[in-house]
Amino acid sequence: MKALMLLFFLLVLGCYSFSQTSLPGHIKTITIYPAENKTYQALLGDQLTQGLQSLFRSQAPNLRQINSGAHAEFITTLVNYANKPASYDSDGQVSQYKVSVMVDIEFTDKVNKEPIYKKQGLIGSGIYDIDEGETEESHGQKRALEDIQELIISNALSAW
Repeated sequence: MKALMLLFFLLVLGCYSFSQTSLPGHIKTITIYPAENKTYQALLGDQLTQGLQSLFRSQAPNLRQINSGAHAEFITTLVNYANKPASYDSDGQVSQYKVSVMVDIEFTDKVNKEPIYKKQGLIGSGIYDIDEGETEESHGQKRALEDIQELIISNALSAW
């Protein structure tokens, strides 16, 4: 009985996972170009690219990443960055900051020469809390990047 329940549970989980069979049959490789960074935050473009590559490997393990000549290409542009107060304490001092990143995405099927997913102005954000000892902007940057990467991957993969 336990074995049947485990098998059922694994089958149900499999229904919600991304697999090779949900891809168009001709897309087996992808090129993820380094994110173009139009902000003053020099490291964010590289961090965004590395995070996207990692998420593609985990969410679409059968989709092989190659440097050129792929069946699909993924182009990301980091277009805006902001770090602004999000809330204040009773003394009027900033207690939380909100980091926001805005990106443009182009995910293209190179075989059929058509877009799979295209979005301009996709925004991810992350809060960092001064009252909790998070005094560095990097806390918010990390959360904003994680947020935008998850949005990008879930939107791009759901477009299939």
